[in-house]
Amino acid sequence: MNGNIDETLYIKNGDAKTVVVKGWIEFQTDDPASVQVWVGVGQGGDKATARYGRGWTTVARPPAGESQRTTWECDATTACDDYKNGNADAGAVVIGQPMKPYPWGRGVKLMKKPN
Repeated sequence: MNGNIDETLYIKNGDAKTVVVKGWIEFQTDDPASVQVWVGVGQGGDKATARYGRGWTTVARPPAGESQRTTWECDATTACDDYKNGNADAGAVVIGQPMKPYPWGRGVKLMKKPN
């Protein structure tokens, strides 16, 4: 399994507590027919003001004979203060039987989507 999170993520219009996390997965021969992708987005270095949101989605393997690379999207919602434009960290872990969990993460840029 290969995959990653997009480098630029958008704060959801009308809901600044939610980031729309997007990425891609490339299924390998021995990977299951579907997997769960669990995501987290953290912003801020000060414990008192940091924001952390999470979410998950199920991603199905593309049909045989097609590219095994597919995109996914899910919301990461925080119970803390609103997300702001700027730098953040995002991580994900792919879970599916019988494979071992497959994690990845990166620094990202959060932006409010232009209207």
